[in-house]
Amino acid sequence: MFPSLVVFSILSAPGAIIQAWTPVEDVAARAFFSQATAAVPRPVRTPARIWPQIVPLLAPSGILHGIDVIGLEDHSPHQLSQGWVAARSAEALMAPLSHVFMLAGDAHCAQSECTFEASHFETRVALRRAPEGEIRVVGVFETNGMVNDDRAEAIAEAHGAWVQEVATRYGGAAANIQTSPEALASSAVADAALPAVAGAPSSPAAEDAARTHNRAGLEHLKARRYDAAIGAFEQSVRADPSYLLSRYNLACALSLSGRFVQSRRVLEQFQVAKDCVGCQVRLFRARSDADFKAQRDDPDFRARVADARLPVVTARAAAQAVEAHFSGGAKGISGFVNPHGTITVQVAAAGGGGVEKRAVRGHALAATISELLGTTETPVAFGTMFKMVCEGACCADTDQMVGPRAVFLDKVCVKTDAAGWTTIDRIELTRGE
Repeated sequence: MFPSLVVFSILSAPGAIIQAWTPVEDVAARAFFSQATAAVPRPVRTPARIWPQIVPLLAPSGILHGIDVIGLEDHSPHQLSQGWVAARSAEALMAPLSHVFMLAGDAHCAQSECTFEASHFETRVALRRAPEGEIRVVGVFETNGMVNDDRAEAIAEAHGAWVQEVATRYGGAAANIQTSPEALASSAVADAALPAVAGAPSSPAAEDAARTHNRAGLEHLKARRYDAAIGAFEQSVRADPSYLLSRYNLACALSLSGRFVQSRRVLEQFQVAKDCVGCQVRLFRARSDADFKAQRDDPDFRARVADARLPVVTARAAAQAVEAHFSGGAKGISGFVNPHGTITVQVAAAGGGGVEKRAVRGHALAATISELLGTTETPVAFGTMFKMVCEGACCADTDQMVGPRAVFLDKVCVKTDAAGWTTIDRIELTRGE
């Protein structure tokens, strides 16, 4: 039980060791409490009212209940106990768990354990994932009363014994529970790794889903609902691994919630992505983004962002890249395109025959221009600017030569976003008859 402490064993003896249960990731633990709290009837007036919703969340094979009650006077004695209870006869857990579900929005979770604090009460709840996949409560540790430095040491010792006992019964011995700051990075980023950065969405539907989840995440982030924001941004990244904005927002949300290791792991994905100009832009922005303020002095954070460089993009360079790309030359257009940004593509018919204009995503630029220029039955040659004149954000062809069955590049314009990234904004073409 509790070493070197007076123990009153008031509950049943431990049962058989359960080997098939597994630890729970931090994000999953927080989601477990958020979902359970949402199902609890409001307002919570008495513990008995919500107890029927709590009982199904308890492990049927037993819950380890630890109690450390300290009198409110500074020198009152400890009253310590620990023992196993069955889910069906766990009324002793009614009060602490009711408090938990009233405070679930303030949970701090690590190592399959979530902590809830209010005034001089603290409740720690141990979780495990059952073989069938459901998460269940396997332990509750209560601290009630005033805590000074001496008592804090005793409580820590008692809590350690409780953790050991839970781990022994439900598998994952204490030696296997990682305790270093790096090892505690157990969000989805650590335990169910995010997909690597992709070059383009798998489908329009995937991109739409990513945008929807990202918008939801931003609403949660604005309201400081960090766990909900993290979940939404993760869904966005999984829906479309090429959507860099939600991946960056995920790193921000993790940082704001104090999960610095996980946040840097997301930034590392930008760092290792090859030929990803947008990734470098996000890393560059992270240097001054207030969301990462708490990490700026961390050597690991600085290592992630130190080498990030914004691409030097001019209207002339962008126009030359477009010429080269569509005339069969170097395929260097990717560095001038925001994959998820909007580009206006306009194709005018020679002799005033009409104008076709489309707003397209950067990743679909090449396919869209090819579609506008012609079909496989009537191929169209793509020409270059004959007399390029650049002024400000645009380069235009002042010669305006047009030949039959050919398309000429008339104008290319660029724009610079708030992060300082300059990309193609507009392309104008003229098609001969």
